[in-house]
Amino acid sequence: MSEHVWRPLPPPRRKESAPGWAVPTVALLTVAWLLATPLLAIGSLMELWTFLGEQPTAADHDRAQRQALLATLMAAGCPAVALVVGARWQRGAVQALFGVGAVFGLVGGLLLYGLVSPDSPPTPLRDDGPRYCQEHSGGDATCPGG
Repeated sequence: MSEHVWRPLPPPRRKESAPGWAVPTVALLTVAWLLATPLLAIGSLMELWTFLGEQPTAADHDRAQRQALLATLMAAGCPAVALVVGARWQRGAVQALFGVGAVFGLVGGLLLYGLVSPDSPPTPLRDDGPRYCQEHSGGDATCPGG
């Protein structure tokens, strides 16, 4: 029989500690994400707020769309950059949180952009003449069927 020699297990490998720039970067991105995104989204909706039955102008829609685009970039961009930092830092919780946040931010931003976009103009009706057959006095009946 061979003898088994007891050897202690090696200590578990610890994850590398975060570089000095990672934690402040993720913190600043989180603050920007949670503060700037709602402010830009509310500002975008407020551009279209009208009183006394007035309709928003084309300039109002342009400003609202610009702010909605910025809100979308902040809502999806900040978490996406934090996701990259978390991946470099090898932190699964950071990756999961900001990955889900980036997806929800993108979907919410696109919905906001669609909400503030002006409706398409109504299509003009084609006028090909009368839609019914009308006989004129003094003439032949040229209507189909009689």
